[in-house]
Amino acid sequence: MNPRSRSTRRSVLLSGARWATAFVAFPRVIQSPATAGEDRSGRALVGDDSIVALARTIVAGTRGEALDVAAKHLANGGGSDALLAAALLAGVHDVQPRHVGGKLHCVMCIGSLLDLTSGESADANHRLALYAIDDFKSSQELDRSEGDWWLPPHPTELPRSASTARAELIAALDAWDEERADRAIVGFCARASIAEVFDVLRPFGLRCSTNLGHKVIYATRLERALLDPRLGLKQAESVFRSLVHALLHRPDGDRTESHRRALDLVSRSVRAMEGGPATDPLRTFEIVRMLRGAKWQDMQDGVNEALESGTNAATLWDALRILAAELFARRNQDGPASGRDQLLPVHFVTTVNAFGRAHRAATDEPTRRVALLQSAAWLALQTEEIATIAPLTKEDIHLDEWVGPDCEPPTFSEAWPTRDERTAYYAFIREEDPVGTCRAEVIPALARGVEEHHQIKYAAAFLEEASLAAPQHSAILLAPATRYLPHSGDPLSESGRRIEDALARAGVIPR
Repeated sequence: MNPRSRSTRRSVLLSGARWATAFVAFPRVIQSPATAGEDRSGRALVGDDSIVALARTIVAGTRGEALDVAAKHLANGGGSDALLAAALLAGVHDVQPRHVGGKLHCVMCIGSLLDLTSGESADANHRLALYAIDDFKSSQELDRSEGDWWLPPHPTELPRSASTARAELIAALDAWDEERADRAIVGFCARASIAEVFDVLRPFGLRCSTNLGHKVIYATRLERALLDPRLGLKQAESVFRSLVHALLHRPDGDRTESHRRALDLVSRSVRAMEGGPATDPLRTFEIVRMLRGAKWQDMQDGVNEALESGTNAATLWDALRILAAELFARRNQDGPASGRDQLLPVHFVTTVNAFGRAHRAATDEPTRRVALLQSAAWLALQTEEIATIAPLTKEDIHLDEWVGPDCEPPTFSEAWPTRDERTAYYAFIREEDPVGTCRAEVIPALARGVEEHHQIKYAAAFLEEASLAAPQHSAILLAPATRYLPHSGDPLSESGRRIEDALARAGVIPR
């Protein structure tokens, strides 16, 4: 039955006076107003008052109205962070987290946008925040065409203690029991910190390879967002409910074979992981050559054997980063950024990034090891899966074989506009701060020219991976971006034009 027809749905909208009363009396539950002749009063937005009010308006308006509200918020002195928080809240309430990917990227990208708007210019931050609103409206439109889902009513009969709720949540996730898990997550997040909730959910984000790795990406991107004080979201219940709903999606079975195997390898390990930075690039490249093209089982075995022989985790992560960059560089580069051939190989980089985030955030060694083993396995699994949808068309690219040119390498300003990966690599190796140089070019260009949300995900991921890698490897990881991301001389994208028009109408920028 469509939830709209249930008797629990209110049929009359609150008047303006009753809105004010409801806001004071029930600050955590605020009803959305009707739009376009529809009664949307049954949709409850749960969160912090000021963010709820902004999110409610964004949910209710047309795309143009939502962008104008966001631009006026900026013109009146509001921050771009509040817009990101409102877009997150609107997305988890009004966009179905299934499949885990697709339209759900409007929520998934909030964590990436937080990475990209840290310390940047006001202009770039404003444009990227409005992109979050614009992308939400696209996802909302798609969601409506696919059934018009919204977050179900708040569950009743919740667990009565934190310990009971935690145990219930783990048991429900183990059993793939959605209704039980929904009750448990509401009960648990009411009694535990955001970090404590993620400690429980994190292992389940590593479990299932359905939907091209988006479960671990969604989990780590939400963790990135909720733990950022810039958003100011103290009420995270609806976000966690969306995540649990996503983690239990299994349209093609559990798809947990590599996870079970990783758990088995971890249970038989005899040596703790070595810490410290990756300091031996030759060892990194030995591992790259050992793993390149291997089956997923062999990828796991190779990483596990390296750990057991004393290779530190940082060296192994660098090897996986290089392999992911190689696979991404092999994509068909001739189509638009919104085409499958271009965007699907992004997931090699973004999935390794997500597993790395889970590895670094985990508080126990077994979860950290599973994250590393799963990251290796999924590179092989994704290669097989993507090949059936958008085959990698270029010949094998071995980034470890790239060496500097015989002549003086070009400068970054000379190399980047050529959109040639190898020329960009030559330029990066002469830069004192290649990541900073790349970031300074990429983010303003992305703010004006972003065509599709995978560019946002990729930009945040590849910049972070290059900053975490040993300095010797940064150039290799940065270079493949040059043909995928917008450049400073590119025209405004379609979304960029809508955003610029809204900013101009609000007086944030001159007409």
